[in-house]
Amino acid sequence: MKALVTGGTGFLGKQLALRLHSLDYHVTVLGRNPQIGKQLESEGIKFLTIDLRNTVAVVEACHNQDYVFHCGALSSPWGKYQDFYDTNVLGTQNIIQGCKF
Repeated sequence: MKALVTGGTGFLGKQLALRLHSLDYHVTVLGRNPQIGKQLESEGIKFLTIDLRNTVAVVEACHNQDYVFHCGALSSPWGKYQDFYDTNVLGTQNIIQGCKF
């Protein structure tokens, strides 16, 4: 089984990716932190740095996945409203769109 985990370099997403991998899933992670991405790759997990706002890349990443776990978000207590909206709302819409195909 193949699983995609967004936010895979965050606290929740990383633990989920490692657990799925331990259950013999073929795991692909989307994340922003290349250092954690390298750690995950050393465990046998595929790492992609794809911005959730990139519709084409997100839809492509979702293609042929059996499961998609959406843990990716901007969660800082500060920042620009538009950045949060674009990543959290539009990014989630992109994930949903990717799951439809």
